[in-house]
Amino acid sequence: MFVVIGKGIRYIQHQITDFIDDMIAVIKITVEKLKRMCSRRRKRSNILRGLKIDLKTGVQRRIIEYLDEKTRRAANKFKKLSNFLRIRTPRNRAPPSTLSLEERVSIQAPSGKGFIDQLFCFHDFKIWRDWHLMNFKDSDKLRYDPETFIRALIIMCKWKMDWYTELHDNLWEHPRLAELCLLKPYDIPDRTMFSRVVDRVGLTPFYLEFYNLAYKCKSLGILPGRIVGVDGSLLKSNCRPYKNRAGLYNDLYADIYIRGNYIKGVGYNQFFMTDLEYGLPCCFDVFKGSRNESTMLPPLLEDYYFWYGAYPETMIADSIMDSSDLHALCDVRGIKLYVIIRDKRKKNLIQIKPGKYIRENRTDIYDIYYLDRLLALRLECERNFSRMNWVYDRRRMPNKGIDNAAAYVAITGITMLLTAYTAMRMGRGDLIRSPTAFSKLKPIL
Repeated sequence: MFVVIGKGIRYIQHQITDFIDDMIAVIKITVEKLKRMCSRRRKRSNILRGLKIDLKTGVQRRIIEYLDEKTRRAANKFKKLSNFLRIRTPRNRAPPSTLSLEERVSIQAPSGKGFIDQLFCFHDFKIWRDWHLMNFKDSDKLRYDPETFIRALIIMCKWKMDWYTELHDNLWEHPRLAELCLLKPYDIPDRTMFSRVVDRVGLTPFYLEFYNLAYKCKSLGILPGRIVGVDGSLLKSNCRPYKNRAGLYNDLYADIYIRGNYIKGVGYNQFFMTDLEYGLPCCFDVFKGSRNESTMLPPLLEDYYFWYGAYPETMIADSIMDSSDLHALCDVRGIKLYVIIRDKRKKNLIQIKPGKYIRENRTDIYDIYYLDRLLALRLECERNFSRMNWVYDRRRMPNKGIDNAAAYVAITGITMLLTAYTAMRMGRGDLIRSPTAFSKLKPIL
C-alpha cells in the first residue's frame, strides 16, 4: 500500500498487486479517482444496510430459509447444471467444397465475414415464388422474377437502407447488386414495386419464409426453443407525431408508445420471442401502440404452438408479466415462467442479487447460482433488439399500416435467421448472431 496526499486530504491506498496475482502495473491515482472510489464504497454499504433491514422486517427472504440438510445436499447438483446456462456458439467447421479456393481461404480467416452473394447460395425461396405466382392469372407475362423482391428487401435490411428510394438508387448504382437480385442493370423496378409488395402478395409468404428458415435452423441445432425470453420494442411509423382534427394519427392503426412517463414515439409494438441458448428469434407479432405486454403473450404462445407443435419448456420475462392469469396459463400449458421483479417493496420475494428478485411461490429451485445464471439469460432479448435497432437500423419503417409493419418486422427476422443458416453452412458458427456478416460485395480482382 502507499499514501496519497492531496489538498488537505490524506488517503491510504492499496495497490492492484495486493489483490490480483501476477500483475505488475504502475498506476497514478488522483484525488478525484479516490473520491469516486469512496462514493462507490458508501453505495455498497448502503445496499448492505438496506438488505439487513429487509431481512429483519421480513420483506425479503434468504435462500437458506427454504433448505433443510437433505435439500442442501440435493441442491449442489444445480451448481454443475448452472454451467450449461449460457449463450452458446457453435464450433467452426471446414467450409463446403463447392466454394472456390479464394472464398474458402477468405471465410476461414478470423476477420473474414463472407460476402453478400453467399447469403443466397444455400437457401431457395421456393415458397415465396410459388405463393407469388398464385396471385397472378397470367404468370408468363410477369416482367420480373418473384424472387427479386424478397432478395431486395433482405439487401435493404443488410445495407441499413431507410427508404425504398435509397434501395432503388443503390440498385442503379451497383450493377452487381442488381444482378444479385436477378435484375438487369438497365431494367430496375420502380420504388413503388418494392413498397407495395404486401398489397400484391399479402403477409402469408413473409410468415412462411420466416418459419421455413426457423425449421432449417432448428434442424441444425441452433434453435432448440427450450429456454425462451419475451420482450417488446417500439417500431416507429412513418406518420406525423401529432393527431389531426378528428383526434386520429395519420396512420390509423398506430398509437403512442409509452415507457413510464416518457412518450417514445408513435408506432407499433414489435413483440419477439427469442431463443436464449443461441440468441435467435423464433416467433414474433406486431401490436398497436403501447398495449400492455402481458396481453400480448397469450396469442404469441398460441402462434408458437401452431408453428412448432409444442410449447417452450422455460420462459423468462420482465416484471410486467407478473400476473396471476399468465402464471395460470403457463401452468396449464406446462411452461415454467420466471419473472424478474425489480421492486423490492413487494413481499414474499427471494433475492437473487441486489435489484433482482423472484416470487417464492413461483419456483421449485432454490439454488442461487442456478437462478442467477437462468435469469441472466434474458439479457439476450435486449441484445437482440440492439442488433435490430442500432446495427440493422430498423427503428423506423418507411411506410404506414399494420400489415406493412408486420412485413417489415418479418424481413428483419428473415435476415437474422438467413445469416445464421448461411453461417452454419459456411462452417462459421461464430457468425450466427453477427449483423455485419455476409453484408459486403465481393471485390473484383
